[in-house]
Amino acid sequence: MKISRRTFVILLILIITFLAILSLTLFVGMLLNRASREITYTPSNVEHTQWQLPDGAKTRLGKGTINAIKFSPDGTRFAVATTIGVWIYDAKTGNEISLLEGDRYNILDVAFSSDGHKLMGVNSAGSIPQWDTTTGTLVSVIVTDNLKSFRSVSFSEDSRYLISVDVLNDQINVFKFDDELTPLHISNIDFDFKDAHSPVIALSQDSRVLAIAMIERRHIYPIHAFNVITGTHSFTLTGHSRRIKSLAFSPDGKTLACGDVYHSIKLWDVDTQAMRSTYKAPVSFSSLSFLPNGKLLASGCHDGSIYYWNVTKNQEGLLGKVGQYFPKLRLKKHNWDVTALTFSPNGKILITGSEDGTIRSWNTETGKQQYTITGHLVEISGFATTTDEDKMLVMHTWGYQIVQWDLKLLGLVSSSFFNKKTPIAISPDAKSVVLKNWNENNPYVLWNIPKKRIKATLTGFEVPMYLYPDFIFSRDNMKLATTKADQQNSVIHLWNIPIQLQSFLKQLNVESETIHPDISSGRHTGAFGALAFSPTGNLLVSVDKKMTIYITDVEQGITNFILTEHKESIRELAFSPSGRILASMSHDVIYLWDIATQRQMNYLQMDETGSGLRFSPDGNTIVYGTYKGEIHLLDSETLDRLSSHIGHTSWINAIIFLDNGKTLASGSRDGTIMLWDWEKITQGNYRK
Repeated sequence: MKISRRTFVILLILIITFLAILSLTLFVGMLLNRASREITYTPSNVEHTQWQLPDGAKTRLGKGTINAIKFSPDGTRFAVATTIGVWIYDAKTGNEISLLEGDRYNILDVAFSSDGHKLMGVNSAGSIPQWDTTTGTLVSVIVTDNLKSFRSVSFSEDSRYLISVDVLNDQINVFKFDDELTPLHISNIDFDFKDAHSPVIALSQDSRVLAIAMIERRHIYPIHAFNVITGTHSFTLTGHSRRIKSLAFSPDGKTLACGDVYHSIKLWDVDTQAMRSTYKAPVSFSSLSFLPNGKLLASGCHDGSIYYWNVTKNQEGLLGKVGQYFPKLRLKKHNWDVTALTFSPNGKILITGSEDGTIRSWNTETGKQQYTITGHLVEISGFATTTDEDKMLVMHTWGYQIVQWDLKLLGLVSSSFFNKKTPIAISPDAKSVVLKNWNENNPYVLWNIPKKRIKATLTGFEVPMYLYPDFIFSRDNMKLATTKADQQNSVIHLWNIPIQLQSFLKQLNVESETIHPDISSGRHTGAFGALAFSPTGNLLVSVDKKMTIYITDVEQGITNFILTEHKESIRELAFSPSGRILASMSHDVIYLWDIATQRQMNYLQMDETGSGLRFSPDGNTIVYGTYKGEIHLLDSETLDRLSSHIGHTSWINAIIFLDNGKTLASGSRDGTIMLWDWEKITQGNYRK
């Protein structure tokens, strides 16, 4: 039977179409399975890793999380307020000029004096440091008796006013300064915040109008305006249906811009309190800033993009009622939330800061990026080093990324950003990471870091999407443990990690390769977090809500014995190198347990909240951190304090030893890693 030429062509077209669709499907599947975006950097000019180090520290990796960015009056420099202090950068090149001396607190905001020779900051401890910008030295620190901490703060453009909002005490604190940046007086504006929280504030450039957006009861999202001079409440704006994340006044103070998490920006006329315009985009807005001439509004977005909006026109007609959907320009280089925006005084440069750890400079006329600054990362949730200890892989859970530091060059070399997947546990050899997948069908996957692709999908246990169960790898990287919890009980799950990756064809199918728990055992009374493998991996320690410690045989899945002494929830667990001693830490108590006899050996009542716990490689010293960012060294038998070291400004989330025990690494919520010289910080205190 002959096939006509026409039929043959049709069949050929169908076959080609089928193969094209199949190839596209496989390619999309592969992309979905890879699920990460890799950005590489070239380490350079790493001298700043040695600046302003505490005694005993070798280096600092990371520059702290960005809180605010401000230009100097002449536009040649800009200051970045971070969780570890204030950095000064050259505005033209992006090079680091200095990390200002002293005051290693979380600096929430900064302001230059009118001549640019002084810089004033405000920290979370309730103090106001002042620096000489020429020398970088700390000139003075203003401490007030009635304020112990700051939260939502804002400086006026002329540095004359500092506004702090205290929703707990229903007060707005107004600081007024003279030309020498010393406070003339502090006044309070009383206001009933009605159990409000998450306040966002903005101050007009003439320092007369203060706007405060907040979340109140019954999911109401009002904006309140106050007269700063008289302390009176001026008006209230309503119209947003979702939480407001950003506010900004136009340079002339006549327009207030408000951005919310529901994809809209509203412009309000301050004099008439009428809504002028609505802009919309398929993202939520985290930061806003007006061009100095007032004609453009820049908005930093949750997805890392930046929109320019033309604010010279009022909305008109049907389209105006829906919203002006078309921005003047869209910039896209950041990979995560853009939380800070500032224009140079002449309006030619826009500086943006993001939770992806970068600061970027843009030419406002062309929209082209001029340079990138790296290292301003968000909270560190865990880290590990490669086998040769040349690289350190660091998890930033809330930044949806893993970054890689070169420990020889002391520079950032890459960042891996995950699409709707959160890194929550990393293996000791830095080759595998557990990702929380926000696809409810497959909530957790095992990711191969070197190959940059999914290794396996973890199944056989179900937990609500809003929970973050603890995962932990054994020291030989061969086992993975977690707990499945409900309201009454929890079960320990253990997986044997597959050595080989999935085949190429299986890699193309996201849901094809799954591994089930090899052991599921041990019913606790509601899981409460902490887990630890013994050094040999044969024992797994877990805790429950009743502060009970369970010791489980990994091979048999049988709980051998339990320990009960803690009176509060257990935060950390750590084995000695020999596996003979177990240390457990609750809110303010450390216990030592003899595993062989199942008895308590010693305990220490701490005078602060502990975080992070680790034995030294020789077992003679216990290292733990605190919520204040301190590192304490204890004798592992007597629990006497040997020494204390301050290098961070917030919780210590991870501690490991490097270089055969010669270096101690600590990672913090402040976004930095401190590498300590173990010999120096133990010198004179180390037990022989």
